[in-house]
Amino acid sequence: MDLPVGEFIESGIVSKSGIVKEKLDALLETEFSGYIVLTIEGRGGIEEGALLIQQNRIIGAIFDYLNFNRKVFGDTAVSHFFNAAAADFGNMDIIALSKQQIELIIAFNEKIELSRPILQKDLARINLDKYTPKLAEGFLGNDLLKNESRFDVFRKVGLAEFTRRME
Repeated sequence: MDLPVGEFIESGIVSKSGIVKEKLDALLETEFSGYIVLTIEGRGGIEEGALLIQQNRIIGAIFDYLNFNRKVFGDTAVSHFFNAAAADFGNMDIIALSKQQIELIIAFNEKIELSRPILQKDLARINLDKYTPKLAEGFLGNDLLKNESRFDVFRKVGLAEFTRRME
């Protein structure tokens, strides 16, 4: 992900369902400017997303399927990010930047900007029930099928335990 390195506020946070929303809620209560990065192992392999926050508002988003070198930006990336936030396990970092740095990121990457900022009150409406692999499958389509390994096939038919013994 091509975002500047700022001051790490928190690093290596173990992300379980609900923690992401809790952290975002706390950040949106303050005058925080920066971004939150979430990394999980999902249907598309390693998935990484970031939400850009500027003083009480989420104003930008980017989501990256690293194994496929494919990215989603803006409003679409928000749904991918919150889908990843519902995963059973992930890793999260919170990085502070200045208000001007956030503005520069948006200026040089306009597609990251959301059509409408997400406010703290909007978080309550976001559903984080369960990670759904269908979002990655829909976005990656044929790329995902080309990259499917024998282990993925075992997992699909419910033999995930068998793949662990083989690895």
